Amino acid sequence: MSHAFPDCLVRFRLLSLLAGLSLASTLTSAASAADEPTPEASVVRDGTDDASPPQPGPTKRADRSPWNYSGEVGVPKLASNDFKLVGGGEVGYHKEKWSIVAQLAFASYATQSDQAYNSTSRSSFGVDGAWSLSDAHDPTRLSLVGELRYASYGTVYIPISDAGGELLSEFSGMSRLSALLGAEHDVDPTLALSGAVGIGFQNESYSASSDANIEASTSSSARFLGRIGARYAIAPGTLALRLRSDLSYASVTRTQFAVDTDDLNAALAPETFKLIESNNRIFGDLELLAFAGIVPNAFIGLDVFAMTGDAGSTSTLVPLAGVGLSNW
Repeated sequence: MSHAFPDCLVRFRLLSLLAGLSLASTLTSAASAADEPTPEASVVRDGTDDASPPQPGPTKRADRSPWNYSGEVGVPKLASNDFKLVGGGEVGYHKEKWSIVAQLAFASYATQSDQAYNSTSRSSFGVDGAWSLSDAHDPTRLSLVGELRYASYGTVYIPISDAGGELLSEFSGMSRLSALLGAEHDVDPTLALSGAVGIGFQNESYSASSDANIEASTSSSARFLGRIGARYAIAPGTLALRLRSDLSYASVTRTQFAVDTDDLNAALAPETFKLIESNNRIFGDLELLAFAGIVPNAFIGLDVFAMTGDAGSTSTLVPLAGVGLSNW
């Protein structure tokens, strides 16, 4: 079985990510030049002195430009995988009271044995908007966050030999709208903490087909979210550690329209399941190697996917590592 299709798809995603980072870098340089104060200017827009020292807290590093961006590419550690890649990126624009961020993420895993070929992909994209409820220089800052996302999950299982089982194709597309209350706190000039909790609405379109059956359903449910983050400057200007962790939970009831391909009998088959997703990363920001305001980093992580339902349960733990760039 050829891997040309997943290879081309991931190359396209990587090229799109690199193009986005290049565009963001150009916009950042232009914005930085435009924001450079003239010799006559003695005060900034909020009335503070240009020469005043920056406020405490490592989260202030991005204040030099209203444009922020980041990108990362990693390799999961999965036994017997022939092909595996994860990646993502963000481009954001912020002002004193508000910010907007566009996001993209993807993951592709593929395995092949003498019996079968199995390919799984996950991707998501969306736009987040935030409104600050506090002054930008307060040690503790509150904000309201709104998110509009779309996530897709696809699996294709193709038997190669008689012992490989039956053909299976499965797809799930989820439209998500969420609202969160976030908080950031500068403990001291080297340590900053953040967190957010929220609730959202999720609508899923699901379809699956096999040699013996075809299924389709649409359902809606509530979704609960939690996030934590931290940044610690081990050696300011040289090395910093960042933690990023998020968790979501949804309980979904599917009323599937199933068609038996042998006798064409149709039946409604309701099923309830719980879905838990968690993405966790620890970054090492190599500030000593920063160039043009961009900081390279290396990271390790663990992705968790668990689903329990009337028909049973399944879970996947995916450890991974990779590298990235950021000016956040």
